[in-house]
This record gives sequence, structure tokens and C-alpha cells, in this order.
Amino acid sequence: MKATGILNHVLGPGLRGPSRSHTAGAYPIASMARDLLGQTPCQARFEGSGLVAADHPTTVDLEPLSRSGKKLELRARSIGGGEVEIIQVDG
Repeated sequence: MKATGILNHVLGPGLRGPSRSHTAGAYPIASMARDLLGQTPCQARFEGSGLVAADHPTTVDLEPLSRSGKKLELRARSIGGGEVEIIQVDG
């Protein structure tokens, strides 16, 4: 597990969205998927588990597709405190 800094524990992570608990993992996972794809996706399919439950980790399978047809399949999870892990990458 990746260590977080003292400011993350004291002040909390700087996160996007009106409800940090709902966007803490989604935004960084989507950003990493876009970076790994190397292009801006024109569509994506995702399936998640634990997205409604309060327990972590929240896991998501994401398949972004670019306009050129490049596809990526990845599995990632939110591990709390705004931190995420990419578990698996294919594509």
C-alpha cells in the first residue's frame, strides 16, 4: 500500500466534486485510464462493485475506447483517502 503524507491525514486530500466520498476514486481512475490509453476516449464501458456501499475497496472494471479504435481494459480500486490502485491492465 502506498504511504500518504502527513498533510493528507491532517487536512484530508484535495479532491474533486461536491461529495468527496463519491468522487475520490472515480476521477483519478478515469484520469489514469486516459493516460494509459494515450488518447482521449470517445466512449467507455464500466462495471463496478462496492460503488454504493460505504466499505472499501471500491473496484471498477473500465474499458475506454478512442476514436482511432484503440481499446484498453483495466481494473482499479479506491483504497480510501483519495488513493487508488490500478490492479490489472490489458490492451
